[in-house]
Amino acid sequence: MKAVACVYGLVNQGIKDMVLGAGGEALWQQVRAKAAVDIDEFLSMQAYDDAVTMGLVAAASEVLSTPAETLLEGFGHHWIGFTSKSGYGPLMTVSGDTLEEFLSNLDQMHARIKNSMPNLDPPSFTCETQADGTIQVSYYSNREGLVPMVVGLIRGLADKFGQQAAVRILETKTTLDDPDILEVRILSDGVT
Repeated sequence: MKAVACVYGLVNQGIKDMVLGAGGEALWQQVRAKAAVDIDEFLSMQAYDDAVTMGLVAAASEVLSTPAETLLEGFGHHWIGFTSKSGYGPLMTVSGDTLEEFLSNLDQMHARIKNSMPNLDPPSFTCETQADGTIQVSYYSNREGLVPMVVGLIRGLADKFGQQAAVRILETKTTLDDPDILEVRILSDGVT
């Protein structure tokens, strides 16, 4: 019997927070109804079926008339600020002082989070700085379709470090064991 993939409620609360910011409580209730989700407050440390999260994304995409990929990218960017104010700011602070350092430490950060969230199925990242100064990020995940969120996460992290980054997808995986490969080019460096 295959285990049901799940995410923690913190992710669903992040989606709710983004929707509330876009249009308030009425919009959130519309998204929730469209997704047929009867939960209004998600418990951050409770695991929820992936279908709940993907249903919220699909419903928000429809209600906001925004392509799912665009919504996921926006959510990735939003996630950085949301998790910082949701108690994960200190963990993010010790994970790196620059975008490149932070990206290189993502697996270590996820390992620390997994200590308090044992059902967490985090992605894995490897980073390699190229001769031209770009960073090649290989993103491994058991979930499909979340690469736009990773693009948004990287852009949000760049903002966090006072940098601007161009992110483009170089390769998309063909099997679940393959990585998606992204290129990150730091356009401006606000770190002093």
